Amino acid sequence: MTCHGSFAEAIADATGGRITNAPGKPGDALRDPRFNAAIEDAGRRDGQYVTSIEFVDGNFGGQSVAFSTDHACTGPTSDVDYEYPNLHAIGWGDLISSYRTYSGCWVSHFEHTTFGGTSTGYQSTRNYIGNAMNDLTSSLRWS
Repeated sequence: MTCHGSFAEAIADATGGRITNAPGKPGDALRDPRFNAAIEDAGRRDGQYVTSIEFVDGNFGGQSVAFSTDHACTGPTSDVDYEYPNLHAIGWGDLISSYRTYSGCWVSHFEHTTFGGTSTGYQSTRNYIGNAMNDLTSSLRWS
């Protein structure tokens, strides 16, 4: 996990340098169809896929963290393609309020580390995670 000085730097890193001109504000980027298409295309071209971008505030606001991996998700939600068992280890435990998914991935947010407690079930992009899980996510799985 690497911290970056700007959203543009984080996206450049998450896409293997493929996207270097991301809008300065994450919320603006996620509402831009061209940016979202570029994220999807970057993985197909260079094999580094963004799975989701998670946000501290609703409506894709506040600080963000981008997760990426070496493969797109396979589609059915009956399997786990990628997981992150402890968001507290990177300073992101109990902070997530909204998220945008990419690369065919759906994400499940879990209340506790190592996928315990209440979960959202696999979902695609949400501008608000909902009252039941707002600021409670401690681990993630993508399918």
